[in-house]
Amino acid sequence: MVFNGTLSGALKDPIVNGHAELASLLINQRDVGSLTANIASTGAETRITDGRLVQASGGSAQFALVIPRIGKDNISIDAKLDRFGGPISLPFKLRVDKDITIDAPISGQIQVAGLTKNMNGVADVRFGSGNIAGEPLQSGSARATFSRFDGEY
Repeated sequence: MVFNGTLSGALKDPIVNGHAELASLLINQRDVGSLTANIASTGAETRITDGRLVQASGGSAQFALVIPRIGKDNISIDAKLDRFGGPISLPFKLRVDKDITIDAPISGQIQVAGLTKNMNGVADVRFGSGNIAGEPLQSGSARATFSRFDGEY
């Protein structure tokens, strides 16, 4: 990991400003690629801009995040995916009794605010061959529109 920038304030609530690079990001013991991003925080929020996650397969995700320090369910993401590969487990269940895992390259755009339980926005993606929830997939597309939801996912 390389971080060029400043870290100030209390350790429990630091102000971070700079550029971060990770040669390998592991999620659930799986290497999802190399990560670079700019980080700028204030007492009110942390902004991650110019985020780029590049996989060994050539797939990538460019993204920006806004993470408020107060309140809840108010994180925003704007991401562009280009053949970003799985397996990826969705962070919620879709009215089925099992977790949904996508193991197919994904391209498209995601713009969602209010994560996780107050989502508003759209996800417009295309899938290459692979599988979703263990079922074979040759290709496909999906468009999801999120509107504030007061129930459980």
